[in-house]
Formats: sequence, structure tokens, C-alpha cells
Amino acid sequence: MTRREQILAAAVLVLAGIVAGVLLVLVTGDDDDPDTQAGAPSTTTSAADSTTTVASSTTSTSTSTTPSSTTSTTAAPTTTTEAPPPPVADADSGEVLGLEIGSPFEQVLDAMTAVYGAPDSDTGWNGGCPLDGGPDDHERRISFGNLSLRFDRWEQPAQLAGWRYQRGAAGSFDPDGPSPDDIVLHPGVSWNQTGAEVAAVLGVDMETYDGIFGITFIITDGADYRAEGLDGTTPFDYVGYRNADICE
Repeated sequence: MTRREQILAAAVLVLAGIVAGVLLVLVTGDDDDPDTQAGAPSTTTSAADSTTTVASSTTSTSTSTTPSSTTSTTAAPTTTTEAPPPPVADADSGEVLGLEIGSPFEQVLDAMTAVYGAPDSDTGWNGGCPLDGGPDDHERRISFGNLSLRFDRWEQPAQLAGWRYQRGAAGSFDPDGPSPDDIVLHPGVSWNQTGAEVAAVLGVDMETYDGIFGITFIITDGADYRAEGLDGTTPFDYVGYRNADICE
């Protein structure tokens, strides 16, 4: 056999081996692939059908809570203390229910009426004591129990001009009006003192008036105290403010 024939024979053998290998692969693949045997269609996964799972990034913001320092303050209970009412009459200041000398007539009368009701007596506007002078209708006295208020409108609007409190014998006063304890006396002076004792406390001399009844006067710049008799041994029973005139 020539060399050429040998080469052709070898080529045929190689080609035959290749064909046999391909046939073997095809036959083996048909037997082993269940999808091929069942006739299931082949699935082609494209890039569009692929599912990409992206891990979600959760950002957690940490809030730092610093406990605030709370100061609890317990307020002390508020105690409201009502101021005591003003005295009905004050022998040092001359005030009546806290209203000073010169306060308007209507204001003083309204204040007294609110406490004691209607007056017990009212002189109306008149000339007052003849020795005082003035027109015939400048003075007026309005009394609430044993307290008599004097008003004047001579050359000025009607206003409080003075007052007097006449206690009389011990315990002798109108219970519907101010009591002796409602009248504020000068410090150191009390209703049980004699005229001489009051004069000593006030540091003034006694004055006497020998009229129908003897009267001892203890007169200060604003107030005057009076007691019956001329020797100063009788307890005083009268106190007034800017009210000393001979007509009383």
C-alpha cells in the first residue's frame, strides 16, 4: 500500500471516530435529560428577567436622650390675712372709718350708713353755735348712737369737720351704734381714767368751765377730753375732735 493510501485510510478512520462520538453524545443526552424526555420547553434566562436583590440599607439615627434635670418647687401655701377694719373714730388722727377730717360729706355719710344703717338724728343744715359766726346754714350734725359727726360747708364744699363721742355713765350708750371700745383713744388713755390722769398722760393742763355744771377740759391740738366736775377726780365721759366750743 502506498503512502498516499495509508494517509487516506487514517483520515477515514479519524472521521469515522468523530462521527461515532457525536452519535454517542446525542443518544446519551436524550436518555439522561428529563426535560428533553418530557418535552419540556427549554427556559432561556435573559438579562431583563434576572432578579437582582439589593440589600436595603437602613440608616438608624440614634437619638441621644439626656434626662433633663427637673427641679420641683413646692410653693408654700399663701395665707391671706385681711386687714382689720379701721376704727370708727380715732381721737389722735380725727379719722372716722378711716376717712380723715375734710373728707366729703357724702363719702363719710355713706360709710357710716353702710355700717350702722340710717342715722338716729340729723339736725339738717343750720347756723350751728351762734358764737361760731358764719351763715345760717353752714353746719350740720348727724348722730349714730352716741357718736355725733359735725359737717361744715362754710366757704368750702360740705365736709367732715369734727365729731364727739359722749359715753355718759359707764355702760350708758346706744347698743345699736358704736360702743366706747370702737373709739380709739390716745395711747395710755382709757375710759376709766379721771380728768387729772388723762391730763397727765397727754402732758397738758386741765381747764375748767363753771357753767350750769362744772366741766373739766383736757384739750390737745385736735382732740379734747371732758369730765364732769372741776377738780379732775371724775372719770372722763366725753371725747371729741376739733369740737371744743362753748355751745356744747
